[in-house]
Amino acid sequence: MFWVPVLVAWLQEPGGAVYGWEDRSGARIQVRTLEGAQVAALHLVVGTGGWAESRERHGFRHLLEHLVALGPERDLDRKLEAVGGGLTADTYRDASHFRIWGPAKAMGTLVAALAELLRPPMLSEALIRRELAVLREEEELRDSESLAGGLLWQMAFGEAGLDPFGDLEAMGGASPEQLQGLWSALFEGRNLVLVACVPDRPQEWADEIRRRVSWPRGDRRASVQRREARPFAWARSDRLVGEYRAAPVRGLDSEETAEALAGALLLSSKLDGGRVLYTPSDLPSLVIVGETRSSRRLAEAWQKALDGWRPADGAAAAQWAARWLKSQLEDPLRAGLWYGVAAVQGRASAPDDLLQRLRGLGSDAVRRGLERFGADKAYLLTGEGR
Repeated sequence: MFWVPVLVAWLQEPGGAVYGWEDRSGARIQVRTLEGAQVAALHLVVGTGGWAESRERHGFRHLLEHLVALGPERDLDRKLEAVGGGLTADTYRDASHFRIWGPAKAMGTLVAALAELLRPPMLSEALIRRELAVLREEEELRDSESLAGGLLWQMAFGEAGLDPFGDLEAMGGASPEQLQGLWSALFEGRNLVLVACVPDRPQEWADEIRRRVSWPRGDRRASVQRREARPFAWARSDRLVGEYRAAPVRGLDSEETAEALAGALLLSSKLDGGRVLYTPSDLPSLVIVGETRSSRRLAEAWQKALDGWRPADGAAAAQWAARWLKSQLEDPLRAGLWYGVAAVQGRASAPDDLLQRLRGLGSDAVRRGLERFGADKAYLLTGEGR
């Protein structure tokens, strides 16, 4: 492999020391030292490169994620399990995320798995049919939270908010040639970020990655994906249980994102089945709070929280939100998604900037965040299922 260091830097971040560089292909690599971590994790984040979902190809990225995660020999998971590790993969609206993890002593195996993951997949009609069967099983197991997120995003952003899970009928029409073309478009150096979260020996990890990993190269210039929020709306669904509210936000490290996260966490703490859903992104996004057991309690809890508001509640919620994000950024299994998505969108420091913003939130800001989930400022979804 021919490697030219374009950018090499040691930085000190809240989550530990960072060693970063840019490969000649345009791929960006971070090795983050998280002292005390019990495992090492390699997070490969693949941006959309401006490739947008459409009704006709809805779910192609998700299907490709399944096929890539198998590895070229279709045994990547077994190799990792043999050393006490594993591989998970998820498709989000703005990126796909592959996480390879295991004991730090298995450095060679983990990095070799990453190298395999970056090789072009071997695609066939039979293999596609097999993974479609797996996806059908996944769809049957989707919970109310997942379904609610998909519906709220479509309410807020229309086709730009299509559920990244995809449509099985559309995916059934994908050919090996189409998926190979999609792989070539997405798995291109400038569209790739690796975040290696390791407990120690960052230089050894960096050297191993340089030595063993070959990054795909391409000439495609990615376009900027755009989406704009629609007017607020309310809907019902018999496919899910509970009540959900979504506040639109702009910017991963923006003031409104920090306020909405703190407000959502405060509101969820008032509910027995409270949940907060947020996927890191610098593009217009949603912070979702849900009550998964009843279709009435969320509205009541929101009103009570405002009627009985105390400044101490806001201060406590701000501290809680900051501790929550700090725990995410110091967890080797979670930090890579935050830093990887931010980097692939050109905002590498945004997670740390968001943490600082949360730490500086005042009580009034948290109240504003709570108010964002009012019926006149949010997207509302009521479940009618049982």
